[in-house]
Parts: sequence; structure tokens; C-alpha cells
Amino acid sequence: MRIAFISDAAYPWNVGGIESLQFNEAKELAKAHEVHMFSFKWPGMSRNFKKYGINYNAWHSVTSATFYRHGRRSIREAIIFALSMFRLFRHRYDVIQANEFPILHIPIVWLYCRIYRCKLVIDVAEVWDKSYWTEYLGALPGAIANAFASWALRLGDRYIANSSATKSLMEKKGISASKIDIFSPVLSIDLNKHKSTEGDSKVIFAGRLIKEKRVDKFIKIIAKASRRLKGLKALI
Repeated sequence: MRIAFISDAAYPWNVGGIESLQFNEAKELAKAHEVHMFSFKWPGMSRNFKKYGINYNAWHSVTSATFYRHGRRSIREAIIFALSMFRLFRHRYDVIQANEFPILHIPIVWLYCRIYRCKLVIDVAEVWDKSYWTEYLGALPGAIANAFASWALRLGDRYIANSSATKSLMEKKGISASKIDIFSPVLSIDLNKHKSTEGDSKVIFAGRLIKEKRVDKFIKIIAKASRRLKGLKALI
């Protein structure tokens, strides 16, 4: 099969949970299929190249400074990424797996899939409700964004959710549970470097140190557990 992955951020040039999951999926699938990755061109990336068995199609140079504006995802970059999806129409794919964010690109990818009879899998890491959108963008823009995102999210043939909590929120948006599979994000970490010594137990947390990852809860849980389990250690 010819498979295309679509994500504005590509691992390992940009490190994130969903990007790492897509990278590991693409790398494994490339062993038996023709796999392409469409993304922005991050520092250190060439425009078109093959690595890890994956055919990369990188377009429009970005950096962390341009990808985010005022602590939020850049709307300008989201529009540019959506328009770049018209590149897909030069090729034929059997399956496309698209990252849900930045959302604006999904209708164009859906149109491609309807024309070329290609299956669309949407990879979902977060589901925002109206209150979150209005807090993020303001009352009117937030209401419009919520309506658009809710509609766009329902355009997939299949879905990947990163947790049971995300799956539950997707079902509330009207997506059938039978269409959703749960794949938790992973990182290629050499755990042999972090072996526990005899008599000790170690728990590892991997993720960005931002409030959404709830690292504070992890620390509190480890603190409580360490009172019961002697020698418990945690690595962040």
C-alpha cells in the first residue's frame, strides 16, 4: 500500500507525543509499504528526502518561534499548512493518517480522500469544547472555531485516540466508538540506561514540562506511593 502521514510537526526534528507515535508507526509500516510523510520544514530538515525508510515531503520553513505566537499555535502557520495540502492531489495514496491539529487542513485532506477513494485516519490527541475554544480565542472566534473543529473532527473514516479520556470526548462529539482505536504515544527510550538497582523500583515519566501534562499529579502520586513502597524512585 501507499500510505501518507500528515503532521505539521515531524519527529525527531520536533519532539512531541503524537509526533513520536506517528514516527514509530511510519517507520514500522515502511518495512512493508511505501510510506510518505508531509510536514513543515523544520531546522535540520531537507525539502524532499528519504530517511528511516520514510519519504519526507517537507515544505515551508518553520521554527519554534514562528510555529507558536504569544504562547499559542500560530493561525497564520495553520492556514499555510492547510493550503499546502493541495500538494496531495499530485499523488495517489491508499491510506492517509492525519494529525488532527491544526484542524484547518482536515477538510482539504477529506476532499482528496473522497476524490481518490482513500481512507482517512485522524490522529487525535486532544478534544476541545466550546469553553476551551472561547478561553483560547475569545467569545466569537472561539464559538466559530469550536463549530468548525467539531465538524472537521467527524470527517474521518477511522480514528486514533491517545487515551480512553480522549476517546470518551470524541464520542460526545458524535463519533462512533467502533471507529476509534487507542494508541498511547511512545518514545524510543533505551530503558537499559535507567535500570533500577536491586531492591529499588523506578517509575518513568516522559513528556513536556507544561501544565497540560499534569506532572504535578505524577509527583504527588509518587510521594504517596513511596511511603508504602520502600526504595521507590521516579525519573522525569
